[in-house]
Amino acid sequence: DEESDGEGELESAADFRDVRVNVSSLRLDAVLKAGFNMSRNKVESAFYDSKIRVNGQKVMKKSKQLQEEDEVDIIKAVSSKNPAFLDISRVVVLSIGSYNEDTDKVQVRLRKYPHLLVEKYEDEFEKPL
Repeated sequence: DEESDGEGELESAADFRDVRVNVSSLRLDAVLKAGFNMSRNKVESAFYDSKIRVNGQKVMKKSKQLQEEDEVDIIKAVSSKNPAFLDISRVVVLSIGSYNEDTDKVQVRLRKYPHLLVEKYEDEFEKPL
C-alpha cells in the first residue's frame, strides 16, 4: 500500500516543501495519506474528529475529490499563545499529472506546510445558545 513511490522534493523554503507523490486517486484521504505521510488510521481519526478542512470548509466526506489549488488543513491544536488561532498543517495541490496505466497512479505536486498559525475557522467558534 505504498502510495508515495516516486516521491521527490522539488522546492523548499523555511515554512514549506514541494514534493511529488503518486496516489491511487485524488480522494482527500489518499492525498492526505501521501502528502503528510500519515497512516490511514490517523487520516480517519482526523476526519471523524472534524479536524480536516478543504479551502477552509469542514469536509463531510473523506472521499471528496481534490482539484488543483485546493488547500487541505489538518487542525493540530488551538494556539497556546492566542486562542483565536489554530496550529495547523496544510497541503496545497499545486498540479495534477496524468494517470499512469502501468502504475495505476496519478502524480500530484503538493506544497506541504508542516506548521502554520491561522485564525480559527468560522465553524470553530463556540456558538452562543
